[in-house]
Amino acid sequence: MQTLVTKNISVGQLAAVDDRLLEVLQKKLDVCFQCSGSMIQSLEFCCESYGVDTDEIVSYLNDYLAANPRQ
Repeated sequence: MQTLVTKNISVGQLAAVDDRLLEVLQKKLDVCFQCSGSMIQSLEFCCESYGVDTDEIVSYLNDYLAANPRQ
């Protein structure tokens, strides 16, 4: 499995990897992306802000990409 998401990726860059990832992340973390600052924060910072294990979210997002490839 290719790793596309890392803890250092910005939340905004997730959409460049796959536009579905922001919705997936929002469901998992109940994150609000209305603030423009949220788009430049790292995934790690976002997870820490919500008290969620970063490695778990990175694995979750990469597993989602592996299980749901673009056609």
